[in-house]
Amino acid sequence: MRHFYFLLSLLSLVGCAHTQTATDRYDAISRYLTPRLIDRHLVNASAPSPNRNDRAEDGRLVVDFDGHCLVTIGSGSSLLTEADYKSARGGFFASVLGEGLFPKIGRRAYIAGIEQNIVLFTTTDGRFDIRIEPRGTPETVDVVSVAGELSDLYDGRAKP
Repeated sequence: MRHFYFLLSLLSLVGCAHTQTATDRYDAISRYLTPRLIDRHLVNASAPSPNRNDRAEDGRLVVDFDGHCLVTIGSGSSLLTEADYKSARGGFFASVLGEGLFPKIGRRAYIAGIEQNIVLFTTTDGRFDIRIEPRGTPETVDVVSVAGELSDLYDGRAKP
């Protein structure tokens, strides 16, 4: 009986060691999300972003840069599926706005809400979906530029 309890405690210990947090799961891309990255894309004479606040929500990593922008990272196709992307590309606004609505970022990218400028994109390898939305009025960050640079950093095309 002692061996059973020992084995059970050993298994629970091993299980705890392999528990992965949202931050760990998305570290391959979230490590590039720094205040310096956000600050390079400030607009409207905004003050720098001193803090990065991370939290997990529904298995995703949510990163808030002190009211400048909110970045959500999920697994590939969790925020922007291929079907949603194709459907959006077939609409009237897509034919009129073209790359203005579908910037060349990662595998696929879409700007949701022309006035809101919420950028959704999937990394080139399809591993992550990212949503970047501005905070504040007027907008304090060029979220399309942030998305482009984040994608380039992740793909190794830019220096951090």
